Amino acid sequence: MAAEDPFKKLWSGDEPPARGGPYEYKGVRFNLSAAPGRQGWRFQAFGEQPMEFGSWEEAGPAIHETCMVISKKRAARREI
Repeated sequence: MAAEDPFKKLWSGDEPPARGGPYEYKGVRFNLSAAPGRQGWRFQAFGEQPMEFGSWEEAGPAIHETCMVISKKRAARREI
């Protein structure tokens, strides 16, 4: 039986995750908070610039993709 994807476990169902953290996905630790001055989400991986999204439908896939890119970037740095 394959291991369950932790991203799907955190964000399964109709409700987005609780704001806060730290969360970890693909080796990338991050926090989620309310976007300042508007409804939405602010995502910030440790050591990276924050990103803001207007809805969870927008944020969820973007966070997944961003964590994948950061993870690969960090792995490449370790190989040098």
